[in-house]
Amino acid sequence: MVDVSKKSIWYGRLETTSSNIPVIHDPGLPEPPTGQIYLYNAERDAILKYVADIVKPLLKNYEESERQQIEKTLRKKWKSARKAFLNEYGNRVTQSRKRKSTVAVPVQSNPELDIEIEKSDDEWSEDLDDLDAD
Repeated sequence: MVDVSKKSIWYGRLETTSSNIPVIHDPGLPEPPTGQIYLYNAERDAILKYVADIVKPLLKNYEESERQQIEKTLRKKWKSARKAFLNEYGNRVTQSRKRKSTVAVPVQSNPELDIEIEKSDDEWSEDLDDLDAD
């Protein structure tokens, strides 16, 4: 298993039974929820959230020459995906903070607006019967 908790950006691959996908781990991204990890997935050209316990054993290092080539090939796409992710993440955080900062204020009764209903239950029933007749 590869240690992606380092302070520097890590270029590697996600080995599955059907493919080897280049991935990038950036410790500069926001902290993911507990037990999860963010990785740039080159196949999807996006930063995705993975379950750490499942994905970490599947992460493999490239040989240095392969890593340099992958870094050179993916750098622009990764930076673009990173920018989009941070914009979206920032929007979600901002929206979440707005929701949390909204406080319900109790409404006081205003006697001028109080309306009394003068019909009895029988009168309401008669009105409903009239509607049925139409």
